[in-house]
Amino acid sequence: MLISVFIIRVEVPEGGFNYDHYEVNDVRIMPFSEFYGHIMDHNDEDMGRGIKDIEARL
Repeated sequence: MLISVFIIRVEVPEGGFNYDHYEVNDVRIMPFSEFYGHIMDHNDEDMGRGIKDIEARL
């Protein structure tokens, strides 16, 4: 299984995002706090600090 996770800050268009359903299985839009909760289920504090640092820079 190949999973790619991207974190970016965006304004969500009124009709949502268009993407090629043959290339992308799922797109989830969520607040940073929810994203952080999901990824920290399986990662350590160093990873968490790095992710929070990235979010602060965005």
